[in-house]
Amino acid sequence: MDQGEMPRWEYRVLSPTDHALRTATEEALNELGSEGWELAGIDTSLAEHPRYVLKRQLVSLEQVPDLDAEQERWLRNVSMAEALLALPAERRDELLGEVLTDEERETASPPEDFHERVLLYFAQKKEGT
Repeated sequence: MDQGEMPRWEYRVLSPTDHALRTATEEALNELGSEGWELAGIDTSLAEHPRYVLKRQLVSLEQVPDLDAEQERWLRNVSMAEALLALPAERRDELLGEVLTDEERETASPPEDFHERVLLYFAQKKEGT
């Protein structure tokens, strides 16, 4: 294989059992495989919404895309939301009750300053306030 050539991957999805969804997932994974992505694992913590974790080799730092401020904020917020899933449900609900309004808890996306709110929450807990 040429040093600059990315490996290509083909995927086969064994579940979910719904044929239309399975076919769409296979197509998406095959497309990502053709771009050099490799399926590294499947997160089934949300049983009805499995998440596929993919990776691909970075040959150089030049391949890392530059993010604008909005993209960086979105990535921080989503990463924080994902990390909070590791907390026990009772603790997570307590935290979200402190950092989000009732209206914000009903929306699908975290507010723009979610990451900062959660960090402040933990800082205050650490200080005992």
